[in-house]
Formats: sequence, C-alpha cells, structure tokens
Amino acid sequence: MSYEQVEHYRKSNIQPIDVIVDWNLDFCLGNAIKYLGRAGKKKSASQQDDLRKALWYLVFEITKSTSVADNIVTAVSDIGSVTTPSQ
Repeated sequence: MSYEQVEHYRKSNIQPIDVIVDWNLDFCLGNAIKYLGRAGKKKSASQQDDLRKALWYLVFEITKSTSVADNIVTAVSDIGSVTTPSQ
C-alpha cells in the first residue's frame, strides 16, 4: 500500500515521508515527524495519542532510553489529566 492511499496522509500537500527523506532524518526523528504530521487526522488515533507518540520518540532520541521516554510521556499524560477541566 502506498502512503498516498491512506486518508490521513492525503490531507496535506507535503507528505511526512518527503520531509523525512529530504531532511535525511533517522528512525526516531522520522517517526516524530510522522506522528506530528498526522496528529488529529487519523480516525483510529486521537491527536493527543499521536502527540504523545511524537514526544516519546523525541525523548528517546535525546536520552537513548526507553524507560526515560516512557516515564516522561506518562508524566506529561498525568499532568494533562490534572490540568484539563472536566466537562
């Protein structure tokens, strides 16, 4: 399947894969770009989920530690649930 066939990638003139290749990004930074680019556009994932995934890859790129990335994303998620007003 081509990425052009996937709806959440057809909503933009610039595709994440084109940015990743043009900027010569590695796996982690490429995934961060992918998740930032599709945040809020993919039906099966919320914007917050994709932003957390992007954050995880950025933290991992900085620390090279899955446990640090997991802990930071969990902490950010916890903060979000405390600071978000209830509806």
